[in-house]
Amino acid sequence: MTEFAEVKLAENIPGLGLQGQTVRLALTPADVHVTEELATYLAGYRPFTLRAPEVSKAIIVPNDFDTYRTFSADNAFLPVQVKGSLTGDIPLVDPQSTTATFTAQHRYCGSLVSRITEQQSKFNVRQASTKRCVKALALDLEIDVWTMLVATANWASSSYYTTLVAGQCWDEAGGNPIKDLMARISASAQLVNGIWMNYDSASAMLQNTNVKDWLAAIGSKDIVTKTLVELGATGEDENYDFKLPLLPRIHVVMGKYSATPGATPSSILGDDVVLTTSPPGEPTDGEDIATTYTFRRAGIAGVGYDIREVPIETRGPSGATLCIVSTSDKPVMTGTSCGGLIKNTIK
Repeated sequence: MTEFAEVKLAENIPGLGLQGQTVRLALTPADVHVTEELATYLAGYRPFTLRAPEVSKAIIVPNDFDTYRTFSADNAFLPVQVKGSLTGDIPLVDPQSTTATFTAQHRYCGSLVSRITEQQSKFNVRQASTKRCVKALALDLEIDVWTMLVATANWASSSYYTTLVAGQCWDEAGGNPIKDLMARISASAQLVNGIWMNYDSASAMLQNTNVKDWLAAIGSKDIVTKTLVELGATGEDENYDFKLPLLPRIHVVMGKYSATPGATPSSILGDDVVLTTSPPGEPTDGEDIATTYTFRRAGIAGVGYDIREVPIETRGPSGATLCIVSTSDKPVMTGTSCGGLIKNTIK
């Protein structure tokens, strides 16, 4: 049914009527609808899966500053003269270890929510504000972890990293990703169980002719296809991880950041590839070590993060609520000879 509005003409209007006449005008949706925010639509961006918590597992500690102990590799790899006669002297050994310290970095972020804004909003403003703060802290840690891992100065020596030059890059005919990765695995002082690279490096690797030829030579094409599907590397979920024969699982790091507001996001992990050792659980027996851990203070809640709300009565006509998220942590290279680094995989 069409709705009408009746109006009385104040003057003659050609094609419509004469002064004093009452006419009926059809109403359009624009005449009767007041523009307001949709309650059923709330769009926005979310970060790609951030993988710092996986590559540098958190160890909850009581203090911001503390000392940790690491037993020497000589305890595992240095031979001892244990052969002797029935009456010979007993060869003596001492477990060797060193200590190091860490100082946690305070990370915190807040968002001020006006009470008037909160009352008139069609979504949970405090929840959205808190989520924004959590993302800010997580992104900051992600940048710190990968920046630490790709710095050659943080590795024990040049035996544990290599820099590819022109002709060796994975997107070039002379590049050989399998050979490069196996060389780093062979050099590692502990078993490598994770390889981390960005999407461009992973794409270059899988399209590399030498990789394709190697897979064909060992008859693994069908196995690889099956494995890719099982690991979700088909683009159907957030992680494009995959596995190739004789290599540990390859983790694709999709995280991005913008250097300035509105700028095109760039990959947090550049065109470098990081190989890591990461045993299950936390090291407590002096025989497990990881490439990296993140020491995180337990905090008030005991979980490493604290979230609180503070009423601010002096802001605006109605006051506001300050939503605060905080943590205190420090990513550390605890095993500088465990794993390895390949720099400049893309020309």
